[in-house]
Amino acid sequence: MKSLSVKIVLAILLTIPTGSVFAEKSIFSPRAPGHSDLFHFQNQEGKNLEVKTQSDWKKKRKQILLGMEKAMGVLPPRKDLGLFYESYSNVSIGNGFRRYELSIASGEGDRIYSHLYIPDGLEDKEKRPALLALHPTSPLGKGIVAGYGPLPNRNYGEELAQRGYVVMAPDYPSFGDASDYDFTKDRHASGTMKGIFNHMRCVDFLQNHPNVHPEKIGVIGHSLGGHNAMFLGVFDERVKVIVSSCGWNPFHDYYGGKIKGWTSTRYMPRLESEYHLDPDSVPFDFYEVAAALAPRGFFSISPLRDRNFEVTGIMKTEPRVERVYDLLEASGNFRIQYPNAEHDFPPENRRQSYHFIDRLLGYTPNADQSRIPATGIHPDELSEHFTGPWDDTDLFALPEAVWGNQTGQVREVYYEGVPFKGKPSRIFAYYAHPDILNEPVPAMVLLHGGGGKAFRVWAELWANRGYAALAMDLSGRGADGNRLMNGGPEQSDEGKFGEFTMDTAKEMWTYHAVAAATRGHSLLASLDEVDGSRIGITGISWGGYLTGIVSGLDHRLKVSVPVYGCGFLHQNSVWLPRFNTMPPKQRDLWVSCFDPSIYLSGIQCPILWVNGTNDFAYPMDSYQKSYDMVPGEVNLCLRVNMPHGHPQGWNPMEIGRFVDSHLKEDRSFPQISEMKVEKNTVTSIIESQLKIKEGSLHFTKNKGPWQHRKWQTSPAVLDGNTVVAHLPDERPIVVYLSITDDQGALVSTPHQIIL
Repeated sequence: MKSLSVKIVLAILLTIPTGSVFAEKSIFSPRAPGHSDLFHFQNQEGKNLEVKTQSDWKKKRKQILLGMEKAMGVLPPRKDLGLFYESYSNVSIGNGFRRYELSIASGEGDRIYSHLYIPDGLEDKEKRPALLALHPTSPLGKGIVAGYGPLPNRNYGEELAQRGYVVMAPDYPSFGDASDYDFTKDRHASGTMKGIFNHMRCVDFLQNHPNVHPEKIGVIGHSLGGHNAMFLGVFDERVKVIVSSCGWNPFHDYYGGKIKGWTSTRYMPRLESEYHLDPDSVPFDFYEVAAALAPRGFFSISPLRDRNFEVTGIMKTEPRVERVYDLLEASGNFRIQYPNAEHDFPPENRRQSYHFIDRLLGYTPNADQSRIPATGIHPDELSEHFTGPWDDTDLFALPEAVWGNQTGQVREVYYEGVPFKGKPSRIFAYYAHPDILNEPVPAMVLLHGGGGKAFRVWAELWANRGYAALAMDLSGRGADGNRLMNGGPEQSDEGKFGEFTMDTAKEMWTYHAVAAATRGHSLLASLDEVDGSRIGITGISWGGYLTGIVSGLDHRLKVSVPVYGCGFLHQNSVWLPRFNTMPPKQRDLWVSCFDPSIYLSGIQCPILWVNGTNDFAYPMDSYQKSYDMVPGEVNLCLRVNMPHGHPQGWNPMEIGRFVDSHLKEDRSFPQISEMKVEKNTVTSIIESQLKIKEGSLHFTKNKGPWQHRKWQTSPAVLDGNTVVAHLPDERPIVVYLSITDDQGALVSTPHQIIL
C-alpha cells in the first residue's frame, strides 16, 4: 500500500438522535432466570404473559434491553454533544480504496480512533452502504481488519472496502491507538457500554458522511468484535444487518458457566460484583441478545471447534431465535453457519456473509468488487489453533532424549530442540521426581528468567512437593554453564529483539524457548512415572513472559503460574526504550509474533499471576492488561515491593498451593472477588476452606512510573465472607485488597484507580 501524508481538520454539526429510550426508568422488572424463554414477558403488574403478537414482542424486547442495562450500565443519551470534530491523516492507497487515519470526538472528552475506507471511483455526492468493521482482541486493534498481524481471515475491513462499501474500523477502548484508555475514569458502568456508545457515535458519523446512504448501515466483527457487533445491533436499530463471527454463546455454555472472563473493566464488572459470577443471576443472556436483533439481518458464524464459544449452546439458541424471526415475518433475515473450524472466520463463510450483507442493504457489487482476495490458506489447512510463527511439529513433537547422571532425586537430560540456522539443536535440563513413586505423579515445566539457567534446586523443590519437574536451560548451556556447540540462540538482547522477518522468525530466541518448553512438556508426558493429564507450567521474569505465550499455545496444560512476566512489553516495560528504537513495521512484527498479549486470550487453564507492586521490568499497567485478556479463571498474588529474582520467584507458597488445587484436587486455595467500590468503602467477597487470618488495603497516592510509586498498607475488616476497607480521603489513589489465610497464602484483587 502506498502512503500519503495529509492533515485535514473539520467540524461537522450533526443531527443526532436524542439518545437511548432504554435509559428511561421502567415499571418492568426483568427476571433473572429463564432467559432461554423468549416467549413470555411481564405486564405492568409483574405478571408473566405469553408473547403472541408483534406488539407483545416489542414489550419483551424492551425488557431484554433493560436487563442488559442492569449488567452493562445505562446507555447515555447522545444529544447536545456539540460539534463533531474529525481529523484525518496518513492516507493509504490500497487495491480499490483509500484508507484514512481518522480521529473523531466521542462527546465524552476523549476521541475515537479508526480507519475510514473510501472505495475508489465514488462521485462527490454518490452514496453507498456503509459498515462498521469491529476488530477481535489484539493490541493492533483496527489494524487487524486491515490484514495486519500473523492471522489470516481477519481482513474483512479491507475486503468489504474492495467490495465497494464505505467502511469504518474503530479501535475498541484499550486497543490500538486507544491502548492507554482507562475505563475507571469514564462515566460508564462497563467497558461494554463504553464500546456501545463509541460505536453508536461511529454510526452518527457515517450517517452524516456525504458518501454514505444513512439508511443502509451494518456491522461486522470477529470474536471481541463479534459480540460487540451484536451489542451495537441491539441498542442501535439504525444498524440494519449484523454479522458476528465467533462472538457469543449462552453464559451457561461459556467455559461451563465460568463467566469470569466477561468481568474485567473492559467488559462487564457487574457480572461479578453484582451477580457473583452466577449465570442464573445475570439479568440477560445471549438467547435474548440474538433475538433482540430481529427482524433485522443477523448472520452468525459459529465454528464447531471454537474453544472460546462452545457451539452446543448456540445450537440450542437457534430454534428459539428462529421463532422470534417467524413471529416478525422475517425468517429469511436470520442465519447461523457451523463451519468445521476453530476460532476463525474462514473465507467461504466470509464470502457468504458478504452476500447476506449485500442482500440486506440492497447493494450489488460489480464482478471485480465481489471477489475475496486469496489468503493462500484453505480452512481445512489451518492448524488446530493459532500458533503464531510456530508450527505444530516444532511445538508438540516428542523430542529424542539422552539421559545422564542421577544424583538423589535429580537426573540430567539432553533433549532435542528445533533446528537453528539449519542445524540440529539440543537443550539441557534437570529432571526431578519424588523419592517414592507408587503411582504416576503430576509434573511441572520450569522456565527460568534472564541470567538464569537450569536450576537443580528448583526442580528439587517441586520433587519435594510430590511432583516430577523439568527445569531446562534456555540459553543454550549445559550442566557446567558453558555454551553447547549446538545450543541454539543466546538469551541475549539481539536474540530477543534483533531484526527479523517472518521467514527468519524461527531463528529468534523466543521461538526456540517456547518450543523448548512445549517439547519439554511432551517429554514429561511420555514418562511412565508421570501422569500426562496433570502437567502445569511456571516461569520467572523472562520465564514468566514465556509462560504467558506457552499457556496460550499449549492447550494440554492444566495450570499456569507466570511470575513477574507479562505482555504488552511494547506499551510499558523496562524494554520500552528498545522498542522506541525499532522501525514501526519491525516493532509491529515483533508484537504480532512474540508479545504474550497475542496469545493470552487462548489460555484455557486456570492461571495465577504473581508479581510485586514496584517490579522494575513488568509494571502494573501492562500486568493488568495482560491478565484482563485471559478468558477463564484468573487469580492474583500481588505483593507490595516483592523483590525480583529467581529464588524470590519460586519460593512463594502460593504457587505450590495454587498448583495443588488443580493438579492434586486440594481445593483449599483462597479466592477473592474484584472490589466493589461504594463512596469511600471497598468490599470483596472471600471464598476459602481455611480460616482467613487477615485482610489488607494497599494504596498509593503517587503518580508517575509504577516502579517508583510508594505503597502503603492498612488493615481491612473481615466480616464473614467479605473483606471491607475504608479509603483514604486523598484522590486520585490506586487501591487493591488482599487476604491471607492461616497457612500464609495471599491473594489479591485487581487494582483500581479511584478518582
